[in-house]
Amino acid sequence: HCVLVPADRQTDEGQVSSNMHAVFAEYERVKILRRTKDGLQRRAKEGYPPAGSVPLGYRYIKNTGKKGGYYEIEPDEASVVQDIFRWYVQEGLTMHAIILRLIGAGVPTPWARRRQQTPHKYGSAGWHAESVRKILTNETYIGTLYYGKRKRVPGKSNPDRNTRWHHLPRDAWIAIPVPSIIDPETFQAAQAQI
Repeated sequence: HCVLVPADRQTDEGQVSSNMHAVFAEYERVKILRRTKDGLQRRAKEGYPPAGSVPLGYRYIKNTGKKGGYYEIEPDEASVVQDIFRWYVQEGLTMHAIILRLIGAGVPTPWARRRQQTPHKYGSAGWHAESVRKILTNETYIGTLYYGKRKRVPGKSNPDRNTRWHHLPRDAWIAIPVPSIIDPETFQAAQAQI
């Protein structure tokens, strides 16, 4: 509902006015979404990583006085990432065993670290195999973050709204250089075991 439109919409003129406001509001929403997407894509092509969800082991540093920012290695988190790779590749631990080791050592989850919260006492609310697998398969750790791996597409039951994700081909991804935490050989060894 528009705040500036009179409450009496029972008249024909009131209904037309309300509908016109709704059409222009929807048009403005679409323009804002398009501009935001285009701006993020342009920044990625210029080599600036997104500020949103920063992978474990990095912190986002905003450039002062100019657009964009960059990733900087967060030493404590980077050592956790290196431990996970070492345990998986060199020691041959399973993902479940890695989870138990992380929980046993009291290592907070990436979510808890970002939210400055205390780590959970029990594994069911903390580390999961999928979290470990995402770390082990994330190419960012070897020095390249990829932006634009997927895009929103219309849903099957609601073709008017982009409610599903569609994975794009690798050649459409935008490569952004970042500091590496893991050497390429260790990363490839982990991929061979997954």
